[in-house]
Amino acid sequence: MPGLDVQIDTVGTTAVLRVRGEADIASAPALAVRAAELIRSRDCDIVVDLTDVTFADSTALSVLLNITRRATRAGLGSAVICPDGPVRMPLRIARLEETLRVKDTESEALRAIEELRRRTSGETP
Repeated sequence: MPGLDVQIDTVGTTAVLRVRGEADIASAPALAVRAAELIRSRDCDIVVDLTDVTFADSTALSVLLNITRRATRAGLGSAVICPDGPVRMPLRIARLEETLRVKDTESEALRAIEELRRRTSGETP
């Protein structure tokens, strides 16, 4: 039975959750749990890397929205890495790309969080 593997790497002050496998009703809660642990610590911003995810259903989209909402409430930045393909399509159809700050690459996602930090702190680029 396919599942979901979530590994956490740190890039600077950002935790990157590298997700691999199928994100569906049975497996997506594992991502929610890992992200919730990080958000509760309030130590770092969050990037969810979906590059190696082969399938994502509505449960996965809900988990991503909740990660973004919880990170925002905790004063943390968040973004999603998801290159074009079968996983990006549901994000596009649901019009979540802007809300979730979906980017094609890790460097773009990290840059999006930096820009968010500058905007929320009142700095100019």
